[in-house]
This record gives sequence, structure tokens and C-alpha cells, in this order.
Amino acid sequence: MQEYDMFVRFPSQIRDGAEVVLHVRDMSNYESKAVRARVYKNRQDMQPGQYRLWVRTPLGVIRDEVWAMEIMEELDEEWLTKPVCFHCAMAAGQGAQGEAGE
Repeated sequence: MQEYDMFVRFPSQIRDGAEVVLHVRDMSNYESKAVRARVYKNRQDMQPGQYRLWVRTPLGVIRDEVWAMEIMEELDEEWLTKPVCFHCAMAAGQGAQGEAGE
């Protein structure tokens, strides 16, 4: 099963089941990419089309809970530099839909 990780300062700001723009890393090769994804908190059992998502603190410590992520769309690399990505942790209301249409 493919696994990803992400760095988030305030994971509580991401709503369970929300569609968000994320900066994630593929755990098999550590390549970063920006995705529009739906995230599910504390999922031990992955559904078809979902990937395991490990949440790290800004210092790289893996948190205890396991999340699931369903990738809706892979975004252009320029999204890796935009603050709308949850890479830097934003408010729960911002970016729930992202701004990929810009």
C-alpha cells in the first residue's frame, strides 16, 4: 500500500472528511507533490482508493494517529510554494476548497 506523510503544525484545524490542498511526500521515494485530497482522521482500515497518511510535527516527529487520504487531483509543482497548502497549517475555513482555479 502506498503511504504518504505531511508536516502540519495544527492538525486539529483540518476537518475530518474535508477536501483540502496538501503538500505531501511519497514515503517510497520522498518526492513531494501538491494534491487536492479528502482526508480522514484516525483510520486504521483503508478503503479502496485511499492511501495511508502519516502526520508529522514541524520538527518531523510522527504523530500516533494514522490518517487516510483520497487524492482527488495532483496539482502543478508551483503549488508547493503557495501558503494555501496545509504544509504550513492554515485556518480550517481557508483552503477547504483550495484555490486551484486561479
